[in-house]
Amino acid sequence: MGSPAEGVPWDALADGYEPESSARQITGLFAPLREKLVVLVQRLQNSGHAPEPIFNDLELPVDRQHHFVRMVAERIGFDFNAGRLDQSVHPFCSGTHCHDVRMTTRFPGSLVDVLSSTMHESGHGMYAQGLPEAHLGTPMGDDVSLGIHES
Repeated sequence: MGSPAEGVPWDALADGYEPESSARQITGLFAPLREKLVVLVQRLQNSGHAPEPIFNDLELPVDRQHHFVRMVAERIGFDFNAGRLDQSVHPFCSGTHCHDVRMTTRFPGSLVDVLSSTMHESGHGMYAQGLPEAHLGTPMGDDVSLGIHES
């Protein structure tokens, strides 16, 4: 990381979330991804095929939505022996340690919204469940950074 004179105001704001990062580093990290995504989006837009909003229009009872997203969360790796899934107005994930992870999702909603928010929160949950139990209460048993947690 260069001197503060080489940076931009964002660098100072980012330190609380992603220590030692800089706008230059983040731009370098995401630039190759952006190039590929721009090409992919253009290709999709020029394909002549519009996506069907089938899942956006699908209405399922809350108990079926809950059952479905719970099954998906479990299949992608969330351990329900060390956590749970509940309903809330805004999805979130928290807990006290790797054996007690609590996540929520929003019901009712479109299946896409419920599924994507549950999968996102499951990612946070799996990160927390993967923290080393032997290091609970120490920096090694805690989140590295918000940037890592969100990725």
